[in-house]
Amino acid sequence: MRSRLPLPNVPWITKDGTLDLAKFPIEGLLEQALDRDPERWRSGVRLLSSMHSAGRAEAGVFLVGLFMSAPDDWETRSEIVEALTVVKTAGCARALVDELKRVRSSNTTRRYLSKILDVLSRMPLT
Repeated sequence: MRSRLPLPNVPWITKDGTLDLAKFPIEGLLEQALDRDPERWRSGVRLLSSMHSAGRAEAGVFLVGLFMSAPDDWETRSEIVEALTVVKTAGCARALVDELKRVRSSNTTRRYLSKILDVLSRMPLT
């Protein structure tokens, strides 16, 4: 039987061996969320969303910035919007509302715009 020894200098691993996203280093994930490889990018965006849910406000700020600077690739932007579901801030809501004003509705963008409306509908009214 193995005994669990504490890992030195790894504060994001809990005593029971789970990952504590509130303490996980964010720098590598920021680079990953800018990666050109779709799988690495997607994984980075999802993990940043999870980190924001765990209390890391800076992960949400980065996701909003990523959203605002993303190219007009509706699938990519939709995935970022999905990640923004947990970022319930006034700044995020403003960015999403501005996006509704910016993007013209068409057969190509309709699903994307619906995703934005869905995320906005989950935000608090205050």
